[in-house]
Amino acid sequence: MKYYFEDIDELTGSLIALNGDGEVSVEKMIIERSSAKRLVEALKHGRLEKDIELFFPSITIDKKDDELFEKGQSYIEKDGNRYYVTTKPRNPVKFKGILQTLVTGQDGYSYLCEIRLGSIEFDLWNKTRNVYDDIVEFCNVEAIVYPYGNYNISVNNDI
Repeated sequence: MKYYFEDIDELTGSLIALNGDGEVSVEKMIIERSSAKRLVEALKHGRLEKDIELFFPSITIDKKDDELFEKGQSYIEKDGNRYYVTTKPRNPVKFKGILQTLVTGQDGYSYLCEIRLGSIEFDLWNKTRNVYDDIVEFCNVEAIVYPYGNYNISVNNDI
């Protein structure tokens, strides 16, 4: 059966820190259509040969995971109750992703698709950040998917 991956526009799942610091629960990632197309083209081959730049108009995460998601993004650091500007370069956490989305099959039904990313880094510096009751939303986020780790895209036909 054929699946139409071009329709991917929203992802959900987990981002696991490659440094072992923990996991970020992704409530929703809206991916720009051209970014989804670039990602799917690369994943069809099962490996990446170069970095891929992606754009997410919106990423919503669980509020409890905000500190890990933003770690290393800023030149401003906290020391107790005081903040200071550091001269250290930004060093955002890199994550591996286990993300799910729905794709349409040639039969017109929707199927659950799992996308595994080996290494992705988000640029949250100076991005709009909206805090709600139990979620945090970041707007207009750029990301780089690096060619290390395991990459896979699979469809579950049993749903």
